[in-house]
Amino acid sequence: MAQAVEVIKRNAQLQVKLVEDLLDYSRITANKLSLTTRVISLEPIIKAAINAMIPMARKKLIDVEMEVVSSEGELEGDSLRLQQV
Repeated sequence: MAQAVEVIKRNAQLQVKLVEDLLDYSRITANKLSLTTRVISLEPIIKAAINAMIPMARKKLIDVEMEVVSSEGELEGDSLRLQQV
C-alpha cells in the first residue's frame, strides 16, 4: 500500500511539473514569460537540480556525484528557471 501511495505521489509531482513546463512554453511563445533576476550563486542551484533527479537515477541504478571545484560562479538570473534547465 505504501509503495502504491508513493507511486501516485511521484506521478502527481511529474504531472504538475509537466503542466508548469507547458504553461512556461505558452508564456514564452506569447512573449509573456516573466523572470525574477538577481545575482545568484550557481552552486546551490546545481545542487538542488541534482538532488531533484537523484531519486529517479537511483531507481535506474545510476550513481550521481557532484564535485565543486570553485564556488565563485555567480551570475544574474532567475534561480527557478535555471534549475529547470
